[in-house]
Amino acid sequence: MSRSLNSKRSKVRFDSAPLILYHHSMKLFVIGAGNMGSAIIEALLDASEPLFESVNVMDHSEEKCARLRAKGAITFYSLESMIFEANSVVLVAVKPQDIDTVLEALTPRLHPESLVISIAAGVSIQRLQNKTLHPSVVRVLPNTPALIRSGVSVWMPSQEVTPHQKHTAESLFKVLGLTIEASSEDHLDAIGVLTGCGPAYTFYFIESLVQAVVALNVPEKDAVSLALQTLLGSTLLAQKQATTLSEIQTLRANVTSKGGITEKAIDVFESHDFKATVEAALKAAYDRTKELS
Repeated sequence: MSRSLNSKRSKVRFDSAPLILYHHSMKLFVIGAGNMGSAIIEALLDASEPLFESVNVMDHSEEKCARLRAKGAITFYSLESMIFEANSVVLVAVKPQDIDTVLEALTPRLHPESLVISIAAGVSIQRLQNKTLHPSVVRVLPNTPALIRSGVSVWMPSQEVTPHQKHTAESLFKVLGLTIEASSEDHLDAIGVLTGCGPAYTFYFIESLVQAVVALNVPEKDAVSLALQTLLGSTLLAQKQATTLSEIQTLRANVTSKGGITEKAIDVFESHDFKATVEAALKAAYDRTKELS
């Protein structure tokens, strides 16, 4: 049974410091070169120190393979062409609706000592193990700011994953930004509805701000630029001055003068149950994650 978002959680470990151990003897195999798969591949290929002996990519798109091959990847057009060894890390970067087919195709090819990593949302560790008949798997939920190396990746290993394999998985996703090791899959899914879906919420709010200001006769180009800079500046200020909810509330209060313009806008948000709407939205996303798993 899924637990609610506000249930008590174990402490989570955040880590953004670079890891110094590299994995030159290990080979990475990426299945799927979509937006997130390509972001991971390109970040690894652009790294000043190589994390893996080789980066191997399978995708059906000749255009994607050619682009990644030019950057140093070894490319394949079919899974059957790949050979997985004991030192292989297999990153499955396909859409959730395609993952079962890919996992079943992987099953007879996996080496018993390989590590399987999945970035598919809503696909549980047990499902990954059942489909591959393989014990050592890691679930990871990266987000789209990984495209500019400013992402958040929340991850969790199966119990069978070795310390070295855990370190390898974390090293891989550190090239994309902050990493968070969750204490349970419920915890991972709860964090994921913030970090994984959060960019969409942010863009939706920016979209709403822009539309509202355009309705006040501000040119759209100016509205977009000003909205983006306002959110960027506010986020940077919060990062420097706030680590708790109460400190965030203080920053908001500092801009909200009694009887002023900002207070009037906040009053409208509150009259429409803005916070309750946000809570309901995240709970709906969390419940959907559990349905998919």
